Amino acid sequence: MKLAIGATAHSRVELTDPSCFYNWDASGRCRFFELMPPQDGELAAVLRWSTPSGSAAGLMDLFIVEADGSWKWVEDTSREQRSLLYPVKAGQSYVLIAMAYGQAVDFELWALM
Repeated sequence: MKLAIGATAHSRVELTDPSCFYNWDASGRCRFFELMPPQDGELAAVLRWSTPSGSAAGLMDLFIVEADGSWKWVEDTSREQRSLLYPVKAGQSYVLIAMAYGQAVDFELWALM
């Protein structure tokens, strides 16, 4: 799915979505969002969700992946939000990945520069 800079994606990670980052946690299911910055700068991305009752607080993670396969995970202790700042280059493709663990989760994801 494409995500434009300045846009918000309202989506859901389903238990039937593909897993990714097998070396991270093979139980995680992922939604992928491709973006291409119009200019060099710093990308700010935010993933926000509501934890279903009875669920663990750290239910989701946010990753950014570059075209060469290098990636960064957001180490964030917020209960229902993950955010990142990442240097990007105009015209290069990046993928934001919303990963959920153990159950389907509704979320919002947006990216700004």
